Amino acid sequence: MFCLPRPSTVRSLRLPATVAVVLCMSLPSYNASAQATLVDGFGGDVDMGTPMGQNDDGSVGPIDISSAFPSGANFYGTTYTEIYVNNNGNLTFNAAVSGYTPVAFPVAAQPMIAPYWGDVDTNGGQVNVVGDNETYYYEDAVDGRFIATWYDVGYYWQGVDLLNRFQVVLTARDDVAPGDFDIEYRYAACEWTTGDASGGSGGLGGTEAQMGLDAGDNINYYSHPDSQTPQILDLCTTSNVNDTGVWLFEIRSGNPAICGDGILSGNEACDDGNMDANDGCTACVEYFDVDGDLYYGDVDCDDNDATANPGATEVCDGVDNDCDGTIDNGFDVDGDGYSSCVDDCDDTDASINPAAVEVCDGVDQDCDGVIDQGTDCYDDDGDGYTENDGDCDEGDATINPAAHEICDGVEKDCDGLFEHRNSV
Repeated sequence: MFCLPRPSTVRSLRLPATVAVVLCMSLPSYNASAQATLVDGFGGDVDMGTPMGQNDDGSVGPIDISSAFPSGANFYGTTYTEIYVNNNGNLTFNAAVSGYTPVAFPVAAQPMIAPYWGDVDTNGGQVNVVGDNETYYYEDAVDGRFIATWYDVGYYWQGVDLLNRFQVVLTARDDVAPGDFDIEYRYAACEWTTGDASGGSGGLGGTEAQMGLDAGDNINYYSHPDSQTPQILDLCTTSNVNDTGVWLFEIRSGNPAICGDGILSGNEACDDGNMDANDGCTACVEYFDVDGDLYYGDVDCDDNDATANPGATEVCDGVDNDCDGTIDNGFDVDGDGYSSCVDDCDDTDASINPAAVEVCDGVDQDCDGVIDQGTDCYDDDGDGYTENDGDCDEGDATINPAAHEICDGVEKDCDGLFEHRNSV
């Protein structure tokens, strides 16, 4: 079943998700044959599976997921075998949700998996390729997965100048325990945060999108710290598993392993109750201070050298002493990207550095210690003459303007007259 809100003529009077009135109708079946890379291979125009169809605030469900999850999905203590895909960037279990302005977690009576709960509007039509600005879903019974993808979707009202591309992948983990599963959020493009009816303008401002997990009991939930802030766009460039744009949550015995909650769970190597850097446990990955300079390996650019760390002072030695990603910064006088500390033979002239191209001017442009090498001004054969001096063969030192012509069929003195002095 496919559910859509009442016509857009009452869009300005949109109701909260808990009381929104919807119209439900049966639709004909579809023939469905970064930042992070999205999982694909499911058929259809963009290889993402079955399209929801262009809509605003629509949902698809309930979808039976028992083929992929034979033991169901245990989410905060309740095992589910059906799921709803909501166009506004989330999955729910109890019912469809048409709410377009995200509500800060926890939300009562509505268990939710929300990769990017915001006001998605795909009525703006195709933007760049056939099949974009669309929400897709796919049940993978072979690999035990359910995938929902929001592929280059726009924002309300029919905004397509900014597009988001993201995905949620649920994977059954009955190999761990019946009902266990993994939730993976994958973000390939993050451009807008808000729909116009949520206080936004041009896709930004207002009440920004929400990312997280909600048990629907008003007690248990996880809300990403950037939820409902402009920084929610950083989901594309951050991660909790050291994989840019990917956020993984392992659901074990119904509960998620949340990094930073102080509870060691899932595949966490450590959990010190925060996400702070340089404390030995960053993003639940353990780090060490090998060189004893009081900086751990997550921030120390060379943990085998105590003189190189974020607190060090940069010196002119060809080493990134202060770990800012730039070697000898502050010592490049001419601004050509090279300093005299190591390799710039003239730090007062930006045209002279190891990357420069040698030209015929009597100057060592590329700082290799040889002047004019590779040009017509360079004496390749060492006979005292260059091509500019009239040397007609820079590969043979016996041939140059000062050589004596002999009777051997070779132009020796480069005057253009073969053997004119010693002809027989």
